[in-house]
Amino acid sequence: MSYRKSFKVGGVRFTASNKGVSTSVGAGPVRMTRRADGTVTRTLSGGGFTDTKRVGGETKAERENRTTAATAGRAERKAGRREQRAELAHQAGEALTAGAVGLGAAAARTADRLEAATDRLNDRAESWQERADSIERRRVERDAAWQERRAAARATLAPSPGGLPMVEPGPLPLMEGQGVRVQFDGATLQITPTGRASALAFGIRTGETLTLTSDQVGWAEHKAPGRMTNGMVRVATPGQVRELHFKTAQATQPWEELAAMLTALGAD
Repeated sequence: MSYRKSFKVGGVRFTASNKGVSTSVGAGPVRMTRRADGTVTRTLSGGGFTDTKRVGGETKAERENRTTAATAGRAERKAGRREQRAELAHQAGEALTAGAVGLGAAAARTADRLEAATDRLNDRAESWQERADSIERRRVERDAAWQERRAAARATLAPSPGGLPMVEPGPLPLMEGQGVRVQFDGATLQITPTGRASALAFGIRTGETLTLTSDQVGWAEHKAPGRMTNGMVRVATPGQVRELHFKTAQATQPWEELAAMLTALGAD
């Protein structure tokens, strides 16, 4: 059973049938129609000719096909993602396996390096101990040789003029003499010439330092400055007597104490 009913409202024609409701609008030779199946057509008529063309919309079958295609596409994409995740999981598993193998090999190499490092440390410890023993033996030998040299050096010292009281050796401040700078720390006398003449007298270059140790000092003599003469400290060393001159203005420095300490040092 089929039916068809048309009516017009304003410029729009409505047609009801058992397929649904369609609408059309137009004037003269041009008319646009939306059919009951959802498609949109354009109709041109005139001179006994009519041209109808579909310009939009889609039928129910087309919608169903589009929905079916979209559903299939979603399912395909979902399956593709599942396959991709499975492939990634497989690759991750292979990477973990390879990493575990690599870690095992690295751990073995590290253990070998640690063992080698331990062996090297043990070898160094033994070498250091041998070196320490050798240094101690050389120190003992140097001490014995020093005592022998000290005794031999004292045998060559000039005799002491005497008359100067001995003072317990101790450090003295830096003293400035005539062309010479003197420093005594209680055991070692350091003489630094500051002029050319004094450097020639001591047999060294200007700016260099002559160091006299306790085994090289026999006695010392102090002479105060006079009206026309400088003061001096005479120090007996192996083979010669060295003179440290100072001016009257420099006589306030502890020259006499230096001589007394050197005499006490030589008497030890």
